[in-house]
Amino acid sequence: MCDAQSTFTETYNYSEAAEYVLFSARATWLEADAVCTSYKGRLAVVDDMRKASFVAAALADSNLSK
Repeated sequence: MCDAQSTFTETYNYSEAAEYVLFSARATWLEADAVCTSYKGRLAVVDDMRKASFVAAALADSNLSK
């Protein structure tokens, strides 16, 4: 089970209306969905190249362990 409270996170602002929070813990889709819901958010939908580029750059810039 993913324990979001004990994981390292980094937040990246995509726009005034959206931000991405990266978690260091591995999780199944269902666990990740539950974590996002607990933060009053939802799993990211990367549905265009601009978002994909932003998320790729955020991951490359992050200090999250591989």
